[in-house]
Amino acid sequence: MNIFLKSCVALAVFEVCPVHAFDVKLESSGVRGAFSNPFNYARFYHVEGYVNWNLPWRWKPGEDWTIQSRLDLTGGWMNGRGDDAAFATVGPSFEFRWREFPLALDLGCSPTVLSRDQFGNTDFGTFFQFTTHAGLNWKLGSRWTVGCRLEHLSNAGIGSSNPGVNLYSFGTGWRF
Repeated sequence: MNIFLKSCVALAVFEVCPVHAFDVKLESSGVRGAFSNPFNYARFYHVEGYVNWNLPWRWKPGEDWTIQSRLDLTGGWMNGRGDDAAFATVGPSFEFRWREFPLALDLGCSPTVLSRDQFGNTDFGTFFQFTTHAGLNWKLGSRWTVGCRLEHLSNAGIGSSNPGVNLYSFGTGWRF
């Protein structure tokens, strides 16, 4: 075995532990559903399938904490103001875990492509958006997981209009 690939490198206060250079592991897949604020005049909903891969970089900022880098891919359907659209996202996320505790914090940001940028009189400004999220994932046994997260969909000001939308998301998945 190559000693470099198995070694841990100290960077600032983090200990970065590379696995093999091409050791990308399928972590989980599942489904999520989301809805915007039910009291907002512009209601949005979406349903998506997702797949997550653990990337070969993991940090140990302390003895009890682990930060796992991941690549997230989603595809789904969105409805708002009576109009439907398909969407896809791909981007990085980071899972923060304390010891073997079954609850983990998940943070990420993914470029997003919508099949339409106009939903009724709500104009998202461009087909290209960004989806940021913060959520909690709970491991149920060795294979199942359930999660909830807050998502924000926005074009980050690159479009002519940028109303953005906040979504509450709930899902379940299978861990590999």
